[in-house]
Amino acid sequence: MTKNSLHRTFAKLIVALILVRIGFIVLKPFNAVSLDMIYWQEVVNQLIGPNPSNPYLTTTRLAYPPLWLEVLYFLGKISISIGIPLQYLIQSVLILAECGMVATLLYLCHARPRTILVAIVLNPIAILQSCQHLNFDQLVGLLVLLFMVFLLEFYDSKKPIDWLCACFFLGVGMLTKTIPVVLLPLLVQGARSLDRKTLLLGAALLFSPVAVGMGVILALGEKGVLVNVIQYRSIPAPIGISGLGMFLSQESANLFARVHSNVFFLVLLASLMALTKPLRELPTISHEYAVLVAAGLLIAIPTLGPGYGTQYIYWYLPLLAFLYELTTSSVRKFLMICYAVAALTYLVDYSFVTPYGALLVKWSGSQSVHSLSALFNRIGPSYMLHLPLYSCYAAFVGYAVIRTLRLARSMLLKDGNRVSA
Repeated sequence: MTKNSLHRTFAKLIVALILVRIGFIVLKPFNAVSLDMIYWQEVVNQLIGPNPSNPYLTTTRLAYPPLWLEVLYFLGKISISIGIPLQYLIQSVLILAECGMVATLLYLCHARPRTILVAIVLNPIAILQSCQHLNFDQLVGLLVLLFMVFLLEFYDSKKPIDWLCACFFLGVGMLTKTIPVVLLPLLVQGARSLDRKTLLLGAALLFSPVAVGMGVILALGEKGVLVNVIQYRSIPAPIGISGLGMFLSQESANLFARVHSNVFFLVLLASLMALTKPLRELPTISHEYAVLVAAGLLIAIPTLGPGYGTQYIYWYLPLLAFLYELTTSSVRKFLMICYAVAALTYLVDYSFVTPYGALLVKWSGSQSVHSLSALFNRIGPSYMLHLPLYSCYAAFVGYAVIRTLRLARSMLLKDGNRVSA
């Protein structure tokens, strides 16, 4: 593809992405948004209302480092200044992040336009996240994708600047949400070739953003940050392991959540430490395996962890589009099956479930729509609805684990052969 045709393809993808989302925003009822949008308005009112206060202390809506707080502050100021509803400004920021994903996948990942069109531009999941749910996980997904691109560049080039760029984007990703911290083991691959100054600078790029950000909000409200951010472990939803606790009594559910959270944290920490060894010892790993591990680590959090949110899908959606370009035909078929299952599940969720906006309920007043909404707002039917999607997630994580175990086994065999020799 020539440079001019690449630019034309990018322009077409961006125009299609924006037009589809504008059309959806225009057609859907203004109040068909998730609870998160209501929470953001509450945070902005606390920040720049008649009696400004620290929303980390006065609300429980912020369970993250302060980057999104800063974005909300400036968007709130703009909203008041020019009279545009905050909802439209948040939608614009999220759509802009999606444009960044399209550019990254097309120019840096060399993804085919058809893959980008299906995975991002016309993906109903992506449209619902940017136009109806309105959380900020698109920013996390973009930063994780950029981290992965520069990390793979480093794997090939061994240039320190590529490793430092990867550290920077992962550091900003952790400032956005702490979840990308699970990708730290990937940075050790090939890092032995770097000198001490580069390693120190990389560590600064990794941890300084979140350390400074968290330090500021800790100084302004230690109790709120400790409770709402540092001790936050997500919220159970009717899916997978965490959803089982929703069928128990309140006291039993609380105990189940505490035990599950602690066990998951220990298992995750042990798994990251175990993963670090083969990544450190191997002279090189394939791009496909690196992206698979990154996506698997991120998917494992809502699959096996103590909580789940539909918005979490944007942590790994761009990586899955990238993986589709790198992997074998059998894995591509599996990814397409997962895509179909996820799209159907999300369409039902966002059409009928009240916390996600219940689009069809607010669009139509028919009795059948209200009956379906009442059904899918119940724990049992909702759990069954999400079972196929959870099975896809579990299968993906299992495949990533099997690939890693095979890699570790091959390392042990090589070490044994060296000892025998």
